[in-house]
Amino acid sequence: METTTEDKKSRLLAIVEQLDYSQLDAALDAMSQLITPPATSPGYIVEELVYNAYKGSGKCWIARVDPETLKIQDFLMAESIQRRDGYSGTKIFKVPLVENTVYKYVESGSKTVDSKNYYIIRNDELFDYNK
Repeated sequence: METTTEDKKSRLLAIVEQLDYSQLDAALDAMSQLITPPATSPGYIVEELVYNAYKGSGKCWIARVDPETLKIQDFLMAESIQRRDGYSGTKIFKVPLVENTVYKYVESGSKTVDSKNYYIIRNDELFDYNK
């Protein structure tokens, strides 16, 4: 049996009517904390990388890496992909500004080699990371 929106509203109204004001205030505070993101959530920087099938590997990506070994821990998902033609375009990434996190950027470089750069987040900005 599927619950309709009206049934849900009726059940919620019955529950709210049974609460006293202090319980209702506590419930509203709890709901607002669930809905509102915490103030400590990281900001983002938007990065645009270029790919071209006829340059390097033809791919572009951003990965979070271990600062010591520079081994890839995970990849960031592109927010959007904008194709220029059948073989090239750009990808837009939202990079979280988490202090002391190192990222590896790979995008089209020369005809045979990709452009690979490492960056670290310090004071909500990207800086070159040369180990």
